[in-house]
Amino acid sequence: MSYIFRDLRSLIQQLAKHSSGSRLDKKPSSDFNFALQFSRPSEFLQSLLDIIRVIFEPRPPGTFFLNSNLDFLTAGIPEGPFEFGYISLVSNAGQPFGDFWTEEVRPYLNKHGYHLANTLSAYAVVSTGGEYPNIMFVDEASTTLASYFGEDDVVDMTKSFLEGEPRIPRKTIYSGFCLDPALDDKIRLSLWLFLPADNNSPQ
Repeated sequence: MSYIFRDLRSLIQQLAKHSSGSRLDKKPSSDFNFALQFSRPSEFLQSLLDIIRVIFEPRPPGTFFLNSNLDFLTAGIPEGPFEFGYISLVSNAGQPFGDFWTEEVRPYLNKHGYHLANTLSAYAVVSTGGEYPNIMFVDEASTTLASYFGEDDVVDMTKSFLEGEPRIPRKTIYSGFCLDPALDDKIRLSLWLFLPADNNSPQ
């Protein structure tokens, strides 16, 4: 299991170099002030915690989600220069995911210059409280995010694993689902985005 944490630390350090909200021009002196590289450090940390949560979530909704599939994320890191974006928002009590996305998330993305049409890839962690996300909720959120794998994607990826040469289908948004009882009847969406180097996102 230790290799996962090593990979995560290396991943975070790599992403920090590309953060559009970076406030430091040099590597932090220690891991304790690492998050200060980001213009919204608390929000970045919450998004990071949700990425870790989705990797270790004990009840994944299925095989083809971000749950337990860190490779979906690491394989999506561009080889050349790029910008890294992040958000973490909590809905109003009882707010449907579709309304949350339209009324809160999309305006917030635009506010920070994160335009999904220009996104190279994005990774969404949807957390709910009270009870584990049911099939209807997963379907609504996946449809809203357009994060479903198509039938051909599923067949191709399954075949590649059986052949011993895993191939991850390229898509814009990957999603995973988690339970966080502290949310009660609210939803939290944390999103990581890889954007073109010339995105010019505001802080």
